[in-house]
Amino acid sequence: MHARRISAAAGLALTLAFAGIAQATPDVPINPEDIPFYDFEVSSGLVRAERGDGRTVVWAREIHVPEAGWLRLQFEDVLLGGAPGSDDGAILRITSLHDGALQHLNQVHIGQWQETSAYFNGDTVLVEIIASHESGHNQVTVVGAWAGGEMAQPESICGGSDDRELSFDNRAARYLPAGCTAWIFDDAFSCVGSAGHCVQANGIIQFNVPLSSGASFGQINHPPPEDQYAVDPESMQMENSGVGQDWAYFGVFPNSETGLRPYQAYGVRYQLSLTAPTHGPDKNIRITGFGTTSSPVDPTWYLAQKTHVGPYDLLSGSIIYHSADTTGGNSGSAILWEEENIVIGVHSHAGCGLGSVNPPANRGTAINRSTWRQALDSPQGVCQGPPPPPKRPLFIGTNTQLRVGSIDMDTGRFIQAAEMGLNIRGMAFDRNSDLHFMASGVGPVLYSMHDKTLEVEQIGTIVGAPRIDSLAYDPISDTLYGTDMTSGQLFTIDTQTAAATPVGVGQGGSVAGLAFDANTGTLYGARDMFPNAFLIEFDTTDGSYTTIGSLGSGFWNIDGLAWCEDGDSLIGVNDFNNTVYEIDRLTGAATAITVAQTALGPTFGLSCSLPRCFADFTGSTDPEDPAYGRPDGVVDADDFFYFLQMFAAGNRVIADLNGDGTVDADDFFLFLDLFAQGC
Repeated sequence: MHARRISAAAGLALTLAFAGIAQATPDVPINPEDIPFYDFEVSSGLVRAERGDGRTVVWAREIHVPEAGWLRLQFEDVLLGGAPGSDDGAILRITSLHDGALQHLNQVHIGQWQETSAYFNGDTVLVEIIASHESGHNQVTVVGAWAGGEMAQPESICGGSDDRELSFDNRAARYLPAGCTAWIFDDAFSCVGSAGHCVQANGIIQFNVPLSSGASFGQINHPPPEDQYAVDPESMQMENSGVGQDWAYFGVFPNSETGLRPYQAYGVRYQLSLTAPTHGPDKNIRITGFGTTSSPVDPTWYLAQKTHVGPYDLLSGSIIYHSADTTGGNSGSAILWEEENIVIGVHSHAGCGLGSVNPPANRGTAINRSTWRQALDSPQGVCQGPPPPPKRPLFIGTNTQLRVGSIDMDTGRFIQAAEMGLNIRGMAFDRNSDLHFMASGVGPVLYSMHDKTLEVEQIGTIVGAPRIDSLAYDPISDTLYGTDMTSGQLFTIDTQTAAATPVGVGQGGSVAGLAFDANTGTLYGARDMFPNAFLIEFDTTDGSYTTIGSLGSGFWNIDGLAWCEDGDSLIGVNDFNNTVYEIDRLTGAATAITVAQTALGPTFGLSCSLPRCFADFTGSTDPEDPAYGRPDGVVDADDFFYFLQMFAAGNRVIADLNGDGTVDADDFFLFLDLFAQGC
C-alpha cells in the first residue's frame, strides 16, 4: 500500500480533499497514495514471560495519532513464539480505546495480514504482546500508521436525485483501502468479485459496516475486526484496462478472530451467471455497494451500504450500461439482474450526470468478458481450496507471502506446506530425523518442520549469532551449520538448544546459501556478490573457504542452496528471476532447470528431502503376513485396501493423514491424492 508519508513531527492534518471527475471514470473514492501514513518506530525488543507467570502481557504500548478518525498499523520484525493457535502460542492484541474493538494476531495471521492490522476507530490503540514462558522470545516493531480523516467525492446519480436506500446485505462488503465494493459469490470456495481498478496491496474487505459519523461527510467508521478479512495476494487475478475490461477475482483468509471465511460466517452469497443476457425493458439492474454521499443525503450514509434499482440500458460486447444510482465507492459492486436475482457483471465506471459521456449511463464489465471467465476457470491461492500434498524433494522458505512450500523441479509449481508468518532465511534437511531445520530473519529463531506431517515447531531463539542467513545439515556427524551472510562467519548450531558456536573467523563476503553433500562430505556455499555469484567450499574445521568458480557472467542473487541426495545434485535458486538451477560442483557453472511459479522475495532458505511414497503402507493385506503394515516401495492395491481397513477402524496413527486428530473425509481424499502420486 503506497501512501503519503508524514513523519511523526510533521503535524496532524488528516483532512483529504479529492478533485471531481469530468468524464466516465472509475468510481473510486479513495486514492491509497493520498491516505496519510505517519512514520514512527515503537519496538518491544525481545521479550519473554518469566517462568511460572502463565499466559500474561509481556509488553504494552499505546499508539496515538491526535484527531485521527481511524488507524491502521504497520509492523515489522514481528516474532510471536510458540505454535500459532496453541496454548503456548504468543499473540499480538490490539485494542481500540475508542470503542473497545479487539484484534488478536498470531504469527500466521501476521503473514496473512501482510504485517498490518485491521482498521480501528478512533485516534488511539493499545498494542500488547501476550505470551507464556513456553512461548519463548517475542518482539514487535510498529513502524507507522495510516490515519483517516474526512473525504469528499463527486457523484454519478441517474435522474438528478439520489434514490438509493440503506441496505444491510452481507453478500456485499466494503473494500479498503480504495473504498470500493466487493462481493461473495458461489464458486467452489465462495471467493470474491470486485473491480480491477479497486484492488490494492494490503487489501481487506469489511462486512456489517456501520454508518459513518454524522458531523460531516467523509468520516467513516469501521466494523470490529471480527468482520474484517485480509485478502490473499496469491489468489488475486484482475484486469484493469478500462470500461468492459475491469474485474477482479480473489479470496480472503479466515478471520483472525473467528477462524471463519465470510460465507461460513454470514451464510449468504450471490449466484454468478455464466453469461450476461441482452438488455430489454423488462430487465432491471440492482447495484448494492458502499458509495459516497453529499447533501441533502444524510452524511451518516457516506461509504455505508446502500442499494438502488434502475433500468438495464444496453449490453454492448463486454460492457453493461445501466441507470441504477452509483457514486464513488460503488466500483466493484455486483451488477445484479433484479428479476432473476443473479449477478451478470461488475460495476466499474460512472456515466450518469456526465454530459461528455455517451450514452449517459453508468457502466461495468459483463461476466462474458473472456479474461474473467478464464480466471474463474483457473482459481489461484485460497480460491483453489486446501493445497495438495507438496511435491518433494525441493522445499523453499519463504516466498513473499511468508510461507514454506515445495517447488516442482519439472514445472516450477509452488505448493504450500506451512504458513510461517515470517521470513525464513535458511533451511536444511536432516534425513536422520526427517526434519527440515529453518532459521528466521527475525530473532533469529530456529524452527523444525517434519517432512511427513509438515508440523512446525519452534526450537528457540538462536543465541551466539547475530543473524543466520543459511543452513546446511551434515547427516554423518549430525551437525547443523549456519552462516552470517554479512561476515561470512560459519557456525554450528545445537538443534536442541539453538545455541550457535562460531567456527574459526569469518572471511566476509555475502555467503547467502549453504549445502552439505553427504556423498563427499563437502560443505558448499554461495557467495551472493554483484555482479557475479561464486560457488565456494568451506573447511569445517576452521570456517575458511576457497572459491570453486563463478556461477556465470552477470549471475548473482543466489539466496538458496541445497544438495539433493536423490539424483546427487546441487541446486540453487535465483531470487532475481525466480529460476531454479543445477550447479556444477567442479566448476560452479549454473544450468537452468525450471522457473519457480511464485514470487520468492529477497531472502529465503532451500532444502531438499528424499522422495517419498506416502501412500506406501504395506506389502500385504493379510494380517498374518510378515509384510503386513511394512512399506515395500510400491504403491498398489494392497496399500489402498490396507488404508481402507485403517480408515474404517479409525486408526489415527495410520489414517489421520492431515494430523488434525480426527479420521474423516479430509484424510480419505488426501490419501487419494497421495495414492495417485505413487512413488
